[in-house]
Amino acid sequence: MALATVLISGRDWMLPAAGFVVVAGALLWWSYRRSPVTGPVGIICFGLKLLGVLALAACLVEPLWTGQRARPGANFFAILADNSQSMQIKDRGEKISRGDKVREALGSSGVAGTSRPA
Repeated sequence: MALATVLISGRDWMLPAAGFVVVAGALLWWSYRRSPVTGPVGIICFGLKLLGVLALAACLVEPLWTGQRARPGANFFAILADNSQSMQIKDRGEKISRGDKVREALGSSGVAGTSRPA
């Protein structure tokens, strides 16, 4: 079961975005190749600029994060109980009342909230 899906709505921009990332990455590498800043600081700066280029390319292809969730109220259900005298009536040819038939169908002889008429 997938939690979410990423959809690319700007498929026409995939090739230009990839070209942009390649050209910008090459230019970044060329500019940092002989930079006076070396060590971790240079690597962090290069990485942050590359991250910015990737974010711009992502804006071109317009990614959409979609997922499924229940609509409000989709999981509600109603339980109705009929406690009228009509449930105590026995139909012709029947040995048990309508209420007893319902209790047997539900398999609830001792479920909370059900009581047999005295």
